[in-house]
Amino acid sequence: MGCPSFSDLGKCAKDVFKNGFNYGGANCSITAKARKDFELGGNLNYNFDHSKMTGLASSRFNLAHLGKMIAKYSNDGSMSLQYFFDESLVKDVDLNTVFSFNSETTIKSLELNARYGKDELNTFCSLSNSFESSFSGVADFVYKYKDVFFGYQTGYDSSRNLFTHNNLGVSFNVKDIGYHFRCTSIPNEYGLSVHRKINNHLDVAINGIFAKRGSSQMWTLGIGAKYLLSEGSTFRFKIDKDMQIGFSLQQRLHDSLNLTLSFNIDCPNVQSGGHKAGLSLELEA
Repeated sequence: MGCPSFSDLGKCAKDVFKNGFNYGGANCSITAKARKDFELGGNLNYNFDHSKMTGLASSRFNLAHLGKMIAKYSNDGSMSLQYFFDESLVKDVDLNTVFSFNSETTIKSLELNARYGKDELNTFCSLSNSFESSFSGVADFVYKYKDVFFGYQTGYDSSRNLFTHNNLGVSFNVKDIGYHFRCTSIPNEYGLSVHRKINNHLDVAINGIFAKRGSSQMWTLGIGAKYLLSEGSTFRFKIDKDMQIGFSLQQRLHDSLNLTLSFNIDCPNVQSGGHKAGLSLELEA
């Protein structure tokens, strides 16, 4: 097993609790492959809470052995051009650069990302300059020692003269059970997730968080399950200590069409009407 990235620590538990739950809005995404080396995409999202529509158009070019380029444009006037360098440029290192521009605010930024991966080590570094004299950066690493993964992430923003990330993560498996301990904004928030794959159809997970800010403290605990009903059909369910119940159904309607329905029920306020629903449609042509 190779060394995962910092964001992929505890990935199995995250898949149970986060994937498939998009309530609060309707989303439609389309991907079309014009040629083997050219791809077009679009995404529309409507937020029910704010009655706001957002849209994004993208195109992807594969440039043979020179890498690939992705161009994006959103309806708020933001444009970006991202170029992925070919892996042969630097061995075991993935490089990509992103230039962004907003035609309404005239804010421009340049971002450089680099990732180095081996079986026992995975490192990532991102540097960004907004051309407005501000600079920010994020860096993380994961080191594998035997069957235990140790990770750390840090970040800095010069405009606020503040460290934006100070996170620690440890992930390991004991028999068929996966554990992911994390500390976010050390030492303000602690979390632990436990995941177990019961069989080829059923995954269960538990996630707990304890946070403190000065004299105030809060904690939450959730239980979730992911069940594969059939090939192309997945049901997810979760509930937390505040009796917020969420469930979703992902269904493949066609080889190129996927539908996701998700719902959240606020059990303590059943009659107040604060429940949420979400819909997502993904089409590949």
